[in-house]
Amino acid sequence: MNKKQILPLLVLLLFGACHSSKTISKSVYLSDIQRWRSQRIEALKNPDGWLALAGLFWLKQGEQSFGSAASCKLVFPAAAPAKLGVFRMSKDSVWISIAPEHTVLLGDKPIEGEQLLLPSPTGSAPVLHYQALDWTLIQRGESTGVRLWDQAHPARTHFSGIDYFPISQRWAVPAKFIPAKADKTILLENVLGMKINQKVEGSLEFKLKGKKYSIEALDGGKEELFLIFSDASTGHSTYGGGRYLYVPRADAQGQTLIDFNKAENPPCAFTAFATCLLPPKQHYLDVVVSAGEKNWGEH
Repeated sequence: MNKKQILPLLVLLLFGACHSSKTISKSVYLSDIQRWRSQRIEALKNPDGWLALAGLFWLKQGEQSFGSAASCKLVFPAAAPAKLGVFRMSKDSVWISIAPEHTVLLGDKPIEGEQLLLPSPTGSAPVLHYQALDWTLIQRGESTGVRLWDQAHPARTHFSGIDYFPISQRWAVPAKFIPAKADKTILLENVLGMKINQKVEGSLEFKLKGKKYSIEALDGGKEELFLIFSDASTGHSTYGGGRYLYVPRADAQGQTLIDFNKAENPPCAFTAFATCLLPPKQHYLDVVVSAGEKNWGEH
């Protein structure tokens, strides 16, 4: 049974348990959470995971050299040649050219001459490769940056895991989804101080320890909603920038399940090169949510 099959089944079993005498077996529930944790660790440790991030460089108009030499405008890790190439930005467009003595791949083809990266000729973000290094372009508001991964980054190769609160089914709570108006947005701030408007899918209403709460939900993909929240543990036993949580999209009756055992640290807990969104004040839960991932790292 794959992840897509497990999610709806677990939601059905857990949510049904809230309204009947039936309960999901503890062993099945524990197995699901352990499986989620394993998949989470695997994703973090992937060559393009958050633990492999080694740089984030914001481009300016004009030419900017890149390589491992300190004289380069964008200083790559020591694994890169001293001078690997040049980015050129003109208004909203970005090109790249590579020093002729080096080979950088775009997909499976070497870059020759000056290559347009933005707007992307293929419609998707281009990923470039040089030995253990990979990089792409990201856009945040009006800013364009170069995101760099290093498969040999110490954070990836020396990763020792995450600490968790004990697993408890009491933190899997039923929620009612209230759809938002089609044009509703929320203004969020990221760790760089950028203000970013995000489309709101709706709100989730639920109870914790007998008290009612409501959190606005963002798009988490075809099958999930995305929540950003903080609670009374934030900055103490859990990460100071809040936590993230993916929730199955509601069923036809507007019901879903918020499982705080799957609350996770945002990428900024693992790397200084992420641009994480921060929880807004109205997403603060004035209880200690002792479930999910505990604090990790120093970012």
